[in-house]
Formats: sequence, C-alpha cells, structure tokens
Amino acid sequence: MCPLTGNGSLLQSFVNSFAREPALSICLSNVREVSLSKTSKLVAFYCNYNPQNFEPRLFTEHAISYPEPIKGAVAKRQTEFLAGRFLAKKCLSKLRCYDFDVAIGRSRNPLWPKGLTGTITHDNGLAICVIGHLSEFSGIGLDVETILAEQDAILIQKTIMNKDEIQLLKNSSLELEIIVSLVFSVKESIFKALFPSIGYYFDFDAVAVENIDLKQRKLMCRVTKRLSDTISNGMRISVDFEIHNYRVISFVRLGCDY
Repeated sequence: MCPLTGNGSLLQSFVNSFAREPALSICLSNVREVSLSKTSKLVAFYCNYNPQNFEPRLFTEHAISYPEPIKGAVAKRQTEFLAGRFLAKKCLSKLRCYDFDVAIGRSRNPLWPKGLTGTITHDNGLAICVIGHLSEFSGIGLDVETILAEQDAILIQKTIMNKDEIQLLKNSSLELEIIVSLVFSVKESIFKALFPSIGYYFDFDAVAVENIDLKQRKLMCRVTKRLSDTISNGMRISVDFEIHNYRVISFVRLGCDY
C-alpha cells in the first residue's frame, strides 16, 4: 500500500507520527507539539498510548477528571480517554487556559472552554488533539482511522456512500479499502466540525463527496440537507487528507463565515 503524502502537506507532521510506536514500559509516550503550518492559529499535540500500561492513578497524576462512565470501561477505552484529555490539557496550556477540565457532553462530545473549539481523535495507540479560537474557527474536525480490510470495506461501503460517491471514487487510483476508510474518516471529521453548531447526530448521507484531488490531497464535500439555520443544503466543505501505510487522516477547519 503506497503512501500518498508530500512535503507540502498540511497534515505531514501528523503523518510523521504514524511511524512512532507506543513505548512498551509507559502508558503515554512520544508527546509532541505539531505545527500545522507557518500561518496556523491552531494548537496541536499528539502522543502514543499503550493500554497495557494503563493504571487508574494516572488520571490523578495528570490532574484529569475520571468520569464514572470511563471508570467502568475497558482498559483500552480508559487509555484513549486519558490520552485525549492529556493532550487537551497540553493544547489549552499553550493557549494560556490552565487547569480547565474538558468534561463530557450529553452526546459524549468534549466540552471546550468558552471562546475555544477543538477536536480529539485516537486510533490504535495514537492520539491527537487540535484546538483553536472560535473567533477564527466555528468548528474543527480531525479523524484518524486504520485502513479497513477489503472484506469489511465491501460490507459497509453502501452504508457510508451513495452510488454517485462510489462511482466517483472508483474512478480514482485508490483501492476500495482505502476509499471506504477515507470517506468514513472524512465524514467523521465533518461531523466533529459541525456538531458544536447543530448539536445533534446526522447520518452519512447528510454529506456527499463531490470531488477528490489526489495531488493536493483534498476532498470537496457537499451538505445534502438542511442541518441548521446556518448549515444549509448545498454548503460545500473542503477536507484535507493523507493516506500513509495502514492509516488515513482527515482534517476540517470551518471559518466563522459558515
């Protein structure tokens, strides 16, 4: 499976993290700040995590709240949550917002401080958090996914894509498992970016892929139904993406004009 990346990519710093493996002896490792671009007003951190080294005391050591729903989860989920909130604290500190607890909303969404918006993603030992000011961005969405097995991609493709999307992407040079994984990730990133504005879940068919540019690593998507007073049918959303080895990553930034 060939990498589809380049030195000019907005997401190249994240792709570099894909090669790093979680440390065998500690729970959280390889913690690094990421510069998205020279002009970016976003703060981003990533780390690796290892559920085999998770201990509940780590929540206390890192001054992170330990919600009841998380306490009852399996070690993998607890470690994902710990890593995401740990990175959120790192990002918030860079923005001079100290000792803020990113709680869980009623829809399991992160509750950011007033004036800020952000996104958290995690996938098989890798976690990333990106945060920015609402004065600059009405929403941010980031998603990382392990590329599906071909058989799984065949099973779910019609759940996440309509026939026009399937045909459009089949005309690209990408393999089916990459196509399905990428579209799933892209629609997940769009959902994360739009959720703060609309406050409810919507189905995959609410957004459709209209164009893919493999050279620039961009997808153009269109909202197919009215989701709110400000998110209307026909609105177009540009998504950055990367494909590297066994993962895909997608990123959405919505300006304040949406």
